[in-house]
Amino acid sequence: MSESNSINPTQTAKPTVPATQASATTAPPVARPEARRDAAKGPVKKPEGNDLFRTEKAGALVMAARMALRKGQKEEARAKLQQAFALSPTDCSAIELLGDIYLEEAEQEKAIQVFEKGLKYHPRHHAFEEKMALAHLDLDEMRRDEERKKLFLEQGIIEKDKWMDRKPSVALTLSMLIPGAGQVYNEENERAAAFFTVWVVTFLAWYYPLATAIKQVTSTKIHRLNDLGAGIGALGSFAKFMLVLIGTVWLVSYVWAVVDAYMGAERANRERRQEFGV
Repeated sequence: MSESNSINPTQTAKPTVPATQASATTAPPVARPEARRDAAKGPVKKPEGNDLFRTEKAGALVMAARMALRKGQKEEARAKLQQAFALSPTDCSAIELLGDIYLEEAEQEKAIQVFEKGLKYHPRHHAFEEKMALAHLDLDEMRRDEERKKLFLEQGIIEKDKWMDRKPSVALTLSMLIPGAGQVYNEENERAAAFFTVWVVTFLAWYYPLATAIKQVTSTKIHRLNDLGAGIGALGSFAKFMLVLIGTVWLVSYVWAVVDAYMGAERANRERRQEFGV
């Protein structure tokens, strides 16, 4: 036997792979017909008609309506709410916002109807109950005002001068005595505090430097008119300028407080007249 046909025991024979198995390992996977059709159509898009999409879009419209309300654009806010209701008629946020708009516009009856509808669809949303109770309180108060107004008109209580809550002459006199007192009479406490504070601060700002200068130029405890002139003369040029400026602000604030008290009483009476329709 020749050497070429002899078997070397150190060599190992390679395993043979069946033809069917080899073709299976090398051939690419075959896609299903359904997968080929889906791939040809492109990525699957979210359908616009499902509930999730409608809810999300309605929420975005409600947020846009709130932003419009903050900017004072009520018509745009209403338009956004209409679009939100078209997508989701029972959206909780949209119903609550619509009720808030009615409350702001003093349409309590419509607000109550909206909150009742919201409570029907969302019984666990307690804000509907709270706002509905507030709307009922406001409505009862409005009805009492109407009844009181009708009673006044029927009994002839409201006459030319007797119906007025505020007397302008009294407000003017009070502010002449103490700036801000007339505003307190008109129940305008914030304005009263502002006028009184400005008047007191400016008074001290011009009086204290002048009194100090007079004290330096005279030794008497009783100051006369010529002492006032001497005190002003003892001041420097800048001090004189500030004295005139602050004194002018003090005088203007006093006159303004008196005039504002008179006008405030007139304004209160005018509002009262509009309230009772006389």
